[in-house]
Amino acid sequence: MFLPLLSGICVEAAQSQYIALQFLDLMELKVDAENLGYLVTAASAWIAKYPDDTSFWIDYGAGKRLCAWLAEAMKIAPDAFTAPTCSSAEIDCLLDNLLRLGVAAPRRVEETFSRMRKGAT
Repeated sequence: MFLPLLSGICVEAAQSQYIALQFLDLMELKVDAENLGYLVTAASAWIAKYPDDTSFWIDYGAGKRLCAWLAEAMKIAPDAFTAPTCSSAEIDCLLDNLLRLGVAAPRRVEETFSRMRKGAT
C-alpha cells in the first residue's frame, strides 16, 4: 500500500500546503478507519508546522476537512477509536489545537471521541 509512503511525504514536506491538501483529497475519497494512523501522523506534522496559521486551518478548510473525516470514521468504525493502537493523545492534541485556532468543527468530534473512550472503559 502506498499510504505509509504518502504519509511520510506529508510529514517530511509538512511545509507544503499543496501536498497537505492533496493528501486530504485522497483520504476523503473513501473514509476508512484503517487509515486513521496515517491521517493523524500527517495532521500532527501540519499542526507542528502551522500552529497558528488560521489561513491553512480555516480559510483552506484543512481543520474542517480533518474533523469531517474523523467524524465519518467514528460513525463507520467506532472500534478503531477505542482500540489500544489508536493514538488518542495525538487526536486530542489535534482537536485541542484546532479549537484554540477557532475552528468550530472539532467540538462535536471531541465530544463524540470522549464518549467513545468513556464507553470503552
